Amino acid sequence: MATFKVKIENKTNNDAQTYIAYLTDGSVQSNSNKQLKSTAFFRTRPLSPNQKDEFKITPDLYGFVGNATTGSVTFGDTVYLTSSQAVVVGEDNDNGTELIVKQSGSYVQLTNGDKKQSKENTFTVRTQGGIPANNRFVTGVARNVNNEVKAVAALPVVPGQSFVIKPPMALYVALSNAEEDTVVDTAEKDLVSVKVEPEAGQSVVNVVNTTEGGKNVLKAT
Repeated sequence: MATFKVKIENKTNNDAQTYIAYLTDGSVQSNSNKQLKSTAFFRTRPLSPNQKDEFKITPDLYGFVGNATTGSVTFGDTVYLTSSQAVVVGEDNDNGTELIVKQSGSYVQLTNGDKKQSKENTFTVRTQGGIPANNRFVTGVARNVNNEVKAVAALPVVPGQSFVIKPPMALYVALSNAEEDTVVDTAEKDLVSVKVEPEAGQSVVNVVNTTEGGKNVLKAT
């Protein structure tokens, strides 16, 4: 995936519509039952008819640590990224980045692991055992959005775990009032969304919201 822009336009007669962007299809393997939750890494300003907003996303991948509103990372929680490091996912020789999460006072920080060991399309986050079990720390995947590193998928920090993370790569834009940096329910049945899939060499994808039969319809071209 190369760097590209997504331009979002409200072509309905409805005022003050907001749209979010998020990534799905990531996964995590560990001895815990924790799962990656998608976050709204971008939110448009309220768009009146014929108004546009846009964001740029690069292919760069990051591991991150931070805090969340609650330790369970539930829908609606805000994720606060405090530190990040660039990562490389593994190829066929299991060379993906390993990061270590360790406590530093009342916070957690990231350091590089001793080796590159993650399997194809994954990187590893290993948490130290001394981190308190009851915490609001989070880790996960981040991307470069509008020249800022933004959390795109988060899970709780569980002490003494190795999280093998497959980054989410499927990009969606949705009509939503969700706030930026909050955990979103991507399976919500009434969510109006569209998958954004740039073709090879395409530098701009246009997402347009129209109405058909009185209902909002998002299309990406």
